[in-house]
Amino acid sequence: MASSLVSAEALYSQHLVVPGQVIAISESNEDGGFLRGHGTFIEEEENEEDDTSVGDDEEGISKKTTRLIASVAGRVERVNKLISVHPSVSMTHYVGQVGDLIIGRIAAVGSTRWRVDVGGGKKKMPLPLSGVHLPGGQQRIRTAQDALEMRALFREGDLLSAEITTNGQLHTRSLRYGKLQNGCFLQVPPSLIPRRKQHFCTINININTSTTIIIDVLLGCNGGIWIQRTIPQEWIQRAQRQAKKESMGTTVVDEEAMEENAAPLVETYTQLRTWHQQASTTPDERAAIARVRNAIQALAQVHTFITPQHITDIVQTSIQNNLQISHMMLPHNIVLLTECTRNKH
Repeated sequence: MASSLVSAEALYSQHLVVPGQVIAISESNEDGGFLRGHGTFIEEEENEEDDTSVGDDEEGISKKTTRLIASVAGRVERVNKLISVHPSVSMTHYVGQVGDLIIGRIAAVGSTRWRVDVGGGKKKMPLPLSGVHLPGGQQRIRTAQDALEMRALFREGDLLSAEITTNGQLHTRSLRYGKLQNGCFLQVPPSLIPRRKQHFCTINININTSTTIIIDVLLGCNGGIWIQRTIPQEWIQRAQRQAKKESMGTTVVDEEAMEENAAPLVETYTQLRTWHQQASTTPDERAAIARVRNAIQALAQVHTFITPQHITDIVQTSIQNNLQISHMMLPHNIVLLTECTRNKH
């Protein structure tokens, strides 16, 4: 007897399920018509049916009914025969995946690792000492002295960006990760941050025809969002020239070779972070950061995906309507600003 998926058509019109809800039913004596994925479980039931067309002496035919039932609340996803339920997340419950970029806060400093609060409840994610850059970008085995100086890198309350590894730990070995300073942090529900190839984005704010301010936004998969001014290009050039002068003490560096190398040195990134921390933001930069922050809050208020395009649209709409930053969060202005995002399909 061929298997049949009773609820197969519903998978395309009914995307959200609750625990205990039947997703699909298969009636077959052999293998079922679906494969069980994450967030589901199977219940089997033996049914005996009388076959009157053969004769009274024949016994009833046993038929197995297999039900695929959701074990979590979330969205149904189907790939060919594989059916799974992707759990929905909220502000207080974040389920991390390998490769996720997160923004967390140091909750505790241990003997060889930090504990990072990523907004997933009481459980804190570990950041081992081997998963961070040493001062100066040294590549060596961590020693007991490094463990004693852990608070020189991160201390309780520090914000940082990191990535989740395969063993459920964090690391900041990329030059783009590390401590976050001199900016604005806010928390939104993780479900509003769609996973993207690039979570580092740049927002261009055209204040007038002659002035444009560039703001960097880091969208964490755990709902943490960091906003800061972008690093000026002259800072990058000055840091590269300074690193070149230091390297010329031992080795002569070709100018063209340095320009072709797009990845700055560890010393360059360290110097840029130091300058960014020490240099105060201008009033125009602070106003731009506040406008971006209110744009993100407006998207969160109407439960709309927070993407770079949506943020840019709301910021430009607020400027075109001459809205003051403090007036962006008024209820009627939130409806006005987010109308451009609701009209997009």
